Amino acid sequence: MKLKQFIFMTLLIGILSVGVNAQTKKVTELTADTVPTSDDLTMTVNDPAGTPASRKVTLANLFFAMSPWSYCSDAGSNDTYACSLSPAPSALVTGNRYRFLANTVNTGAATINFNSIGAKTIKKLHDQDLADGDIEAGQWVDVIYDGTNMQMVSQIANAGGGGAPGGSSGDYQYNDGAGAFAGGSVKRIDANTTEIKNSTNAQTTRFYKSDNGAGTYSRIVIQNSSGRWNFETESNGGGSGDDLALKKGTTALVYNGSTFVPSTDGTINNGSGSNAWNETHSKSFWVENASGRVQWSGRARVSSQADGALQIETASGSGTANRLTLGDVNDNGISFSAATSFAEIKNGNVSKFAYLKDAGRARVSTQFDKTNTTLANVTGLATDRDLVSGSTYTFEADLFINADATGGSKFAISGTATATSIVYEIMLLDDSTGAYTHVSRQTALNGSGGQAGTTAGYCRIKGTIVVNAGGTLTVQFAQNAASGTSSVLVNSTLRVEKW
Repeated sequence: MKLKQFIFMTLLIGILSVGVNAQTKKVTELTADTVPTSDDLTMTVNDPAGTPASRKVTLANLFFAMSPWSYCSDAGSNDTYACSLSPAPSALVTGNRYRFLANTVNTGAATINFNSIGAKTIKKLHDQDLADGDIEAGQWVDVIYDGTNMQMVSQIANAGGGGAPGGSSGDYQYNDGAGAFAGGSVKRIDANTTEIKNSTNAQTTRFYKSDNGAGTYSRIVIQNSSGRWNFETESNGGGSGDDLALKKGTTALVYNGSTFVPSTDGTINNGSGSNAWNETHSKSFWVENASGRVQWSGRARVSSQADGALQIETASGSGTANRLTLGDVNDNGISFSAATSFAEIKNGNVSKFAYLKDAGRARVSTQFDKTNTTLANVTGLATDRDLVSGSTYTFEADLFINADATGGSKFAISGTATATSIVYEIMLLDDSTGAYTHVSRQTALNGSGGQAGTTAGYCRIKGTIVVNAGGTLTVQFAQNAASGTSSVLVNSTLRVEKW
């Protein structure tokens, strides 16, 4: 009833609006949109072509004039939508609103072609192409023509917020390029921890200093390659490749474009000063502080040994390049040479002191007493490390003796090492007479010599051993005849040196 009442009131207003000649007008065929004659009731309508025109009052023209939308149903099988409005517009009018019923879901950008006037791209949010599923099959779609495109003003079918999150708990999200979210390699562990991980070994993280989006950049790259972590700077397309530094406070290890150099003020120094480096020492690496430095000539290697020790050594080379020096800036220190297998104490570049070839030192701290003739190791007089198989050592024992006049004293060299060859001299000096009371030469381990009569004396044992099987070396002592007590006194010593 409401529609009929509305049509009736519209006709009545139209009749009354004809003025004084209303009685001469008549309402003729309400369904035929023929050219109006002077006897027909007329009305001004906004023609679909955009030109106001005087049209004959018909039901079709009344509905067209009253309705803000004209609609049609798409019957296609894809998202190139098309249908025909009725009455048919001859052109699309900017600002007019149109409606169609979609027959299929869209896949990406879509168009609508009304009455074969021409396909127009459907945009959402003013100027954005549609995403997959923004229009569903059976959805009524309202669009407004903006002079170029059809702007979709009805609600899109996709849920707001970009879809459900992907990945696992804690993953930061990224657009997977297919209209959905996925979890990436960046993960929030807790309030204090963010983790970057990769399911493969080839993990790369880049931090950009600059990037203009056209392939010009400066960046630092952290990358795992062949089981090794690399930290490096990269540049491309005119970007500047910066120096790389490991820094704590004002102390740094700085890469200057060709090598790593230390710095105590965060800068690269080439010249004099407490943290200088020198182009002429290009084969040396100095680690230094205010009081001195450690210098490696040639190539050096720092490694952790099986026993937990940290070993510093020169790599293989030839001549003086294969030498390791620990010293100050004036080359005062200890120089280790692989060619001669000894440590040399140096003052400048000149050897001022004896070669240090110590393989073990020992001292008696508690008096060692014997009351029989069985040789025993003197407590405290054994090497503190094993002699090395195939190596040659010299040894020297200095023993202070108090002996029973009848029991006397007897001496030998023993140990866990075995000898390819050995020779040593046993010499006992009597303190009261100043004369030697025993001198003998031994050519085997455990070979002994002794005497009775000297009660206060000094015994020196001096010899050389070529080691067969590695082990310790020790001094042995006993009485020459069992009587009373004979002793090796405190501060008696043993020194072994490797050749």
